Amino acid sequence: MRGLHGSPGTSPAHRPRPALAPLLLTLLALTLLPSLAHARASAGGFVEVRFAATPGVDGTWWQTVERFRPRFEAKIADRVSLYTEVEMALAQGRNPILEFQRILDESDFGPLLEAAGNEWPTKRNEVLQIDGPQDMFWVERLYLDIYLPKVDLRIGRQALFWGSAIMLNPTDPFPQLLIAEPWRPRQGTNAARATVALGDKHDFTGVIAASDAFDAFRAAGRLRLRFPWADMAVVAAFRGDDNDAILGVDLRGTLGVGWWVEAALHIDETVHEEIAIGIDYSFPLFDSFIVTAQYYRNGRGAGPKDEPAPGGSLGQLAGALDLGDSPLAQAFTPDDAATEAPEPETFPALLQGRDYFLLSLAAAFAPEVSASFFALQNLSDGTGFIVPSVTVSPTGWLSLALNAQIPYRLWGDGGEFKPAKDDLVLSTEIPVLGTYEADFSPLVPPATITFWTRVNF
Repeated sequence: MRGLHGSPGTSPAHRPRPALAPLLLTLLALTLLPSLAHARASAGGFVEVRFAATPGVDGTWWQTVERFRPRFEAKIADRVSLYTEVEMALAQGRNPILEFQRILDESDFGPLLEAAGNEWPTKRNEVLQIDGPQDMFWVERLYLDIYLPKVDLRIGRQALFWGSAIMLNPTDPFPQLLIAEPWRPRQGTNAARATVALGDKHDFTGVIAASDAFDAFRAAGRLRLRFPWADMAVVAAFRGDDNDAILGVDLRGTLGVGWWVEAALHIDETVHEEIAIGIDYSFPLFDSFIVTAQYYRNGRGAGPKDEPAPGGSLGQLAGALDLGDSPLAQAFTPDDAATEAPEPETFPALLQGRDYFLLSLAAAFAPEVSASFFALQNLSDGTGFIVPSVTVSPTGWLSLALNAQIPYRLWGDGGEFKPAKDDLVLSTEIPVLGTYEADFSPLVPPATITFWTRVNF
């Protein structure tokens, strides 16, 4: 799972960016320039500065990120609009990949790496840690909205989100985990989406989507029905990457309290379930006070009596640091696990355990001041994390926020959100030479504290 502890490695400046999709979408926009010359346009966006502190870690303990995200919308015909949103970002300070490499160099493996002539890859600009403009500039939204008499079309790079549950949505074919990163908008998806109204209350949405490299295609459909007792959505999706599918149902209603049941079957080599059941209630306190509770089950996850996944917490750490498929990441999966581990799903669960409890409190004390508290508990291994936040918006264009991400362990010896120290030690027996170890526990902070300010325009 990436960035669960607020790792600086999940900042926009460190995340890998699609190279082909923005180019193709930009070419699409250029073809529309003659129409845009006569379009009615509007613009907006935000500038954001974020500072993160990770006390208790080795190496650089701080990171700053600057983001500029303008958006433009142009009505180029009576029923046609073009929307685009670009982002530019730079980061300074802690780079988790460099810290990962430093730990290896300073460990027992360091002399072996030096004797083998190992050289870690470097960026062309080592000060900014970028290879070029593609590492600090990208297109996150670029789509056409076309409103036909009976069909609404959206074509291009867009945000897609389905489901009624909080944070974890079994029926969402395009899931993203944003629990610990409230500043991050959803990543765009290359897709064509059509929504057809079926009378006054019902509708059907169909989506054809492509990976960022346009080498794999996905299809999804959702039928929404509105009844007096509840809203219901039936979802089916298929991804060509792995020939797997999901079938799901999403129910949401009100019975004194708000409630939802969202469930899906994942169908590939095996069939397993994913379920979210929750309630929320608004109390007459302050300007508003909302309490939310949710149970989430990932049928493919590890239960309390199951063996941990191959690679253990080191594999989780490598994933959290955005190492991808690099040899550095592969070093933390045992060789025998490569043949025993199941093939990765194309509809993956975002968490690795089986059973979770989620609690959320959100209060608005005044139009300018709000606070929230979020907790996610893994019921299988006893670990969890909390995210308290405070936001102040003194004007309509300025907001300031303070956020902390704190992992904890209520029982057990360590697990998904707070690994045991031994789980973060790589130990390898090398014939003749003996045992070599590298301790990566100094990379995992006891807490991450983030302050950010955003100016909207």
